[in-house]
Amino acid sequence: MAALVAMEDVRAYLQSQESMEAQFEEDVARNPYSIETWTSYLNLLHTKPSGHRLSKERVALFRRALSYVPLSYKLWKRFLDESYALVRGLRIDRPELVELTLLYEDALVHLHKMPRIWLQYLSLLDHLRWGTRTRRVFDRALRALPITQHKRIWGPYLAFIHAQGVASTAIRVYRRFLMFDPSGREEYVRYLLSMELWEEASIQLVHVLNQPHPPSSRHALWMELCSLISSHPDDISSALNVDAILRSGVHLFSDEVGRFWCALATYYMRLGMFESARDVYEEGLAAVLTVRDFSLIFDAYVKFLEALVTAEMQDPTSPELSRTLHLYEDLAERRPLLLNAVYLRQNPHSVAHWHQRIALTSTSASTTSSTPSPILIVQTYTEALKTIDSTLAVGALSSLWISFASFYEAHNDVANARAVFEKARHRLASSFRSLDERAAIVCAQIELELRHGAYDAALEFARAACRQKPVMRSLKLWHLRVDLEESLGDVPSTRSAYEHLIDLKLATPVLVLQFTAYLETHEYFEDAFHVYEKAVQLFPAFPHAKPIWTAYLAAFTHRYQGTKLERARDLYDQVLNVAPVADMADFYKQYAALEEKYGLWRNAQTIYEQATTKVESLPHVQLELYQFYIKKAQQLAGVVAVRAIYERAMGHLPNETVWQLGLEFCRFETLLGELHRARAIYAHIGQCCDPRQHEDSFWSKWHAFEIEHGNEETFLDMLRIKRSVQMLYATVNYIGTAAGALNMVASSTNQAAPTSITSSSTIVPGDAMETLEKEDQTTNDEEIDIDEQPVPEAVVRGKVF
Repeated sequence: MAALVAMEDVRAYLQSQESMEAQFEEDVARNPYSIETWTSYLNLLHTKPSGHRLSKERVALFRRALSYVPLSYKLWKRFLDESYALVRGLRIDRPELVELTLLYEDALVHLHKMPRIWLQYLSLLDHLRWGTRTRRVFDRALRALPITQHKRIWGPYLAFIHAQGVASTAIRVYRRFLMFDPSGREEYVRYLLSMELWEEASIQLVHVLNQPHPPSSRHALWMELCSLISSHPDDISSALNVDAILRSGVHLFSDEVGRFWCALATYYMRLGMFESARDVYEEGLAAVLTVRDFSLIFDAYVKFLEALVTAEMQDPTSPELSRTLHLYEDLAERRPLLLNAVYLRQNPHSVAHWHQRIALTSTSASTTSSTPSPILIVQTYTEALKTIDSTLAVGALSSLWISFASFYEAHNDVANARAVFEKARHRLASSFRSLDERAAIVCAQIELELRHGAYDAALEFARAACRQKPVMRSLKLWHLRVDLEESLGDVPSTRSAYEHLIDLKLATPVLVLQFTAYLETHEYFEDAFHVYEKAVQLFPAFPHAKPIWTAYLAAFTHRYQGTKLERARDLYDQVLNVAPVADMADFYKQYAALEEKYGLWRNAQTIYEQATTKVESLPHVQLELYQFYIKKAQQLAGVVAVRAIYERAMGHLPNETVWQLGLEFCRFETLLGELHRARAIYAHIGQCCDPRQHEDSFWSKWHAFEIEHGNEETFLDMLRIKRSVQMLYATVNYIGTAAGALNMVASSTNQAAPTSITSSSTIVPGDAMETLEKEDQTTNDEEIDIDEQPVPEAVVRGKVF
């Protein structure tokens, strides 16, 4: 029963298939140009392929359809794809693949404007390894397709050429491609380099560099060309003007100058043109502007000469061996000069480098040239002075002129030395920017005349220079002028020079003191004092005025002693009104010494008291003054006066210095036998001496005093005072530490209540005292326990007052 049903279904399907085919036949008969009808018909007709070919019925249907619509890309594409799908994977020598190529040829007769068909066809031919036919089909495709679609063909074409590896064919293809796309020239260069076609690669690389905007970095391309030329000169020499190309690279890339020069020299060296290579090295050394390029060329040059020497040594009798060795030695000797020339090319206005060149010339001229050394040095000086622009000079240009003149002087040619200075002086207005340089030239010329005994000429020249602007403002020149006036001139001319110097307001405190010393030497005392008065007006501020006032007061006191005491007092009052506190002590001491020697001790005592009051802001100076005052009082006054000074000082000095003078006061009273007074002084100054800091400087001395002069009661009093002072300073430090801790807690816990801080950080002085006393009991070695430990025997046996 089931078989009957299946047969019925097959019969029904065949009847429907036949009816549909009949219907399509009627449709294509009515409209044979409908691509949709043919496509539907092809979809209906599914016949089994015959091997690796389409069935004859399907091929016939395709042919019928394409005979009506031969330009249908859709039908041709389907026909080709179905045919290709059946032969995919077959060996390349199967006839079915040849038939497929013929089918593509038929399709391209009608679809030669379709790049996809060309590309499929070319892919098939490349698979079949038909090189020549593939290349010809590529050419046909380029001729058939419009130029806008050539880009789709050239990519596979170039890949095919690379795979074939035939250089002549590739060159022709690339030349055609560059007509289409010149930007591919760099890719062409890469291919030529891979094929070791150096000549064509260099030509094309030059073309790439001539483009306005090359695809790669111009610097990288130049470096590649440079390396290519130097590595393969035999292949490139006839194709390019290598010398011109590399020299143009020198001007284009300032940071690679050395590499270009070395490449050019290597090019000539590989061609066997050694003299040309050496000329290039020499030219490069004379042209580079940086030390890096110089080092690169110099090292390559040395290696080149070493290679030549090694080659020449194969034949020791060769005449070229000695010449090459001489060139090698000469290069080594010339290296400092060549390097100096590099610095001068960087900045030809550098005075220091010209000095260096002159020094190198003087040491190397005798060995590197037949020209006498002095002539070369003179030529170098002349070149330097012609080259340097004074407005751009780096360094003192005057030093070059002075060095030039000194060179002539060293060779006993004073006339030319004078001529150099004269020429330098004539260029003063334009050649030297600063006053110091102009003055240096003039002073050097004066010193030249002095060295050769022309004293009068030197003095007259100095006087004339001090009248010329602007060099007359030079302090160096004036120093030399006044020295010459003192040595060679007379008193009026010397005074005139100094007075002119002061009128120009060029004088310094040293010059003023020098002038006054000169006047005092010639006993012009009042004139010297007049100069002092001018000087203190010129230099009213300290510290410049201090040496002037010191010398003025000393000279006045030495001259008049006590005859003009009132005038001297006016001078001291004048200086004390303008002197700062730090400088007052010296002047007060001098003032008091004047009163001690020529006046009254009472006046000196008033001065000392005034001095100790004025310097209160400087405790150590005040202490020193009191000590000096007391020393003088001990020499000139009695014990009562000295004691009064001590008592006054104890009330004026601050705590940081009062204990030092207090110890001296104690020694004074002890020597007088006033032990009660001494002990009271110890007790007084002990209040300001923290035992932790003044144990050795104060408390040990009081301890020794009590051991020697005290008794048990006084010794115990000293210990009680020491303990109370120790507790006092400990309490102060404890409170300060606690206050700092409170501040830190308050800053870190801003939201905490004030009461909580107070309750948790309450300071109990009593507890601090107890703690301190416990620490003292365990750590203080000098403490005496009154209840348990005995008093030292020396104290018990001491005097009882």
